[in-house]
Amino acid sequence: MRPPMVPRVAFRRGALSEGLACRSALPSTGECHSGVSQAVARSSSSLHQPSDWREHGVGTVRAMRTAVMAGIAALLIAPVFVGAQPASAASPVYKQHAANKIGSGTVNSLAFGTANTAGSLIVANVVWNNTGTVSITDTRNTYAPVAPATKFSNNQWSSQVFYAKSVGAGANTVTATFGTAINEWAMLYVHEYAGVDKVSPLDAFNSAVGSGSAMNSGPATLSGSNDLIFAAGASNSSVTAAGTGFATRSTLSGDRTMDKVVTSAGAHDATATQSGSVWVLHMVAFKADSGSTPPPGDTTPAARSNGAPAGTLPASTTSTTLSLVTSESATCKHATAAGTAYGAMPGTFGTTNNLNHSATVSGLVAGQSYTYYARCQDNAGNVNPDDYPISFSIAASQPPPSGFNYERVVVDPSTEPEPWMKGIGDLNGDGVADLIVAGRHGRVVWYQTPNWTERVIAQSASSQSGSAVGDVDGDGDIDVVVGATWHENVGNATSWVAHNLPNGAYGMTHDIVIADVNGDGKQDVSMRGESNSTVHVYLQTNPTTWTKFTVDPGLGLNGLDVADVNADGRRDLVVGGKWMENPGGAVATTPWPARAFASSWLGYAAVKVVNINGGRMDIVLSVSEEVGKLSWFEQHDNGSWSEHVVDNGLNSVHGLIVEDIDHDGLRDIVASEYNGQGRFTIYRQVRDTAGAVTWQHNLIGTDRLHNVQAADLNGDGKLDFFGAYSLTASTPALVYRSAG
Repeated sequence: MRPPMVPRVAFRRGALSEGLACRSALPSTGECHSGVSQAVARSSSSLHQPSDWREHGVGTVRAMRTAVMAGIAALLIAPVFVGAQPASAASPVYKQHAANKIGSGTVNSLAFGTANTAGSLIVANVVWNNTGTVSITDTRNTYAPVAPATKFSNNQWSSQVFYAKSVGAGANTVTATFGTAINEWAMLYVHEYAGVDKVSPLDAFNSAVGSGSAMNSGPATLSGSNDLIFAAGASNSSVTAAGTGFATRSTLSGDRTMDKVVTSAGAHDATATQSGSVWVLHMVAFKADSGSTPPPGDTTPAARSNGAPAGTLPASTTSTTLSLVTSESATCKHATAAGTAYGAMPGTFGTTNNLNHSATVSGLVAGQSYTYYARCQDNAGNVNPDDYPISFSIAASQPPPSGFNYERVVVDPSTEPEPWMKGIGDLNGDGVADLIVAGRHGRVVWYQTPNWTERVIAQSASSQSGSAVGDVDGDGDIDVVVGATWHENVGNATSWVAHNLPNGAYGMTHDIVIADVNGDGKQDVSMRGESNSTVHVYLQTNPTTWTKFTVDPGLGLNGLDVADVNADGRRDLVVGGKWMENPGGAVATTPWPARAFASSWLGYAAVKVVNINGGRMDIVLSVSEEVGKLSWFEQHDNGSWSEHVVDNGLNSVHGLIVEDIDHDGLRDIVASEYNGQGRFTIYRQVRDTAGAVTWQHNLIGTDRLHNVQAADLNGDGKLDFFGAYSLTASTPALVYRSAG
């Protein structure tokens, strides 16, 4: 066994605030102490920077910046604000901004330098060093995310843009609340604009990640000829310059926010340059104010949905978490008696982003049923007049179902650093499945069953977490695909030959499936990036000749399966919310019609196509990078779909296994969170006499396993499970082996 790997150290720019000297510099290095949080707000009298700023040379600009910084440091006050032009109905106008960085904790707050003007637009950008959730609140306004958070730097960091329309007047403090505690850095940038549509300001948006010096958000089509374009870029070093026409607002910690007003509709993008090796760039377009009247004041209480838990919990359950989701920011309470007034309810839900609410209840007893009644009050003071029941029961005490007892086995106490890729298959042809692991930028190794002898496939590989195993070249043995490279198995895994797929790129390798797409009997390779909707399909002519084409469903940010959804004999492409119908024939040049099956599921998803209830093919989805639900979507004979929720409140289930685990003739679902509580759960399918499907939850472990794999590893006819936590430099490879 090799010695444990040295943990990788993440790096990030050191400045803690913008425009204010660090008050606790280390004498020997001049660096700021971590955890110091300072802020500054700046303003401009116009949306565009004066032309003389662009005409001065670099030395002059640096001198001006130094003078300004020295003056602010001497004042030792923050934030600083310069008066802005009055709002104009004809054109958006920049008013002020503020920025702040924290080094730890779950809250980043900062105040605008002057009171907000009624009817303004606030745009907030958050950049943070983990992949947990974030929400934005302030003194009086409601924020909406432009899109789900964009993950970058190999899925380590996140960036997201929010906005609040037609804001109220007055002094205002904006707060970003993080679902996962910050342990290095998190930046919050807020901006106020006047002259923006007060009813429906959002026009278009796009974002991109990359590694080169040139940053480009990708184009978005604007409907208005006088739109405000807001752009926010971050890098692991520094965003060194804004794109043409953009006025820079904040450069805190090397990031850059900027804006401009365009004079034509149509396609526009945001650009910038950076000096690091990874970057993210958002572009959001907001419509100019057309003089429309904002909607009347809020008089409707928050709608409630997604109550959990439901069904039957295991007999061993003595406490559980109640959860629900509200349609707007609210505070929720609960009681065990129906009809209890909101003010008299004894229990209070905690919130993670003012929309997701949870509360722990204890003292539960096997064989009993429970109902908790919830009511909520929104920020406008509207209270629900009716109860929202959350009902569940605890199973009676009984032995665990056959096949659900597992022994936790450590395969390697320190496997490859950040082992994002896992696979399972019989590599040496001995009739027993072996285990495959690859670090995100390291070796590809396999562990030979049963003694877990480590052997090397490749000394280096790179992937966003996508890998697959299968007989790529049709020679009867199992090959391994990691990223955009397939490794040919030679001589029952005695040696390996690497073959790069043409025009492959790291950014398209989050999900990989080996399957024949065009029906010619040869295995093809389909893959998809971590934060891009496009599916890349490699059609195999022979093992060294491939034709690449793309299919873009226009939604979904990762997750992919390849299967025959509509039973026409052709394999279709399935993502989180849509399936693309295989047209047959010349599949590389013929359009693939997109069919929606889950219109509300537009973000990150793990996807599995399988027949759950004996009818047509169904689709199982889980949240893969966020907190949410696990559902199966039933396909009806007329082509319509119905969603059935299996579980709520799951945190980042990155892969799914759907197999008959207990050999009762019904397919069960296996899911593991790689964030949060890290629960590894088998959802056993149960049917009543009418054929209705319910799910029995069986907690197997809490190891935060990522991309769990399954095979019979010990020849007892039962599935065993293999996985590893993916986000640390030193982590064990684990097997949960069936123990009867």
